[in-house]
Amino acid sequence: DNSPQQLENAKTYCSEYNCIQFIEGNAASIPCGAETFDALAAIQTYEYIEEVDPALKEARRVLKLGCPIAIVSILWDHCLFYGADEALNLTIFEAFKAHCSHQMLPMELSHLLPDNGFGSITRQNLSYLETALNAGMAGYYLSKLMALFATTKGVSNTDAKLWLSQLEQADKDGRFGFVNFPVLTMATTI
Repeated sequence: DNSPQQLENAKTYCSEYNCIQFIEGNAASIPCGAETFDALAAIQTYEYIEEVDPALKEARRVLKLGCPIAIVSILWDHCLFYGADEALNLTIFEAFKAHCSHQMLPMELSHLLPDNGFGSITRQNLSYLETALNAGMAGYYLSKLMALFATTKGVSNTDAKLWLSQLEQADKDGRFGFVNFPVLTMATTI
């Protein structure tokens, strides 16, 4: 990870395991030698990188031949909240699109991976549905993040707060829904 705070969090979370090494770096420039790793996991990483090709080339460089890469990324066009006014919901989602470079990365990986030295590509749908807006659930935290982000992209604070309150009311009324569509893409170095 390139975030010292995230690395500290990970070290704390994984403190009982002595087989994990934490390295500060970024996906396009991993500070280690060629063919160092037996596997690589990129969880919601590549969708936030403007140029994915150099990062995948770097992943291929640091992975041993025949070793796997596991990429979890979200089909953001299919990540939806239900219960708020449709027009306001669309406004929030349109503003949120600017949060990452690749809204539909799982669809792009079918050509990006082979072009960068990977084969044997498989995909697994990890989609899920939440029907309650509770702290501790992904939809709860994502709604807060989306509302805050939308205010940095021209949505008024009033509209962002209104959207959140509409989701809360939908939850109270039993008509709230949140659908998320992560995809696990696996490939092997060739």
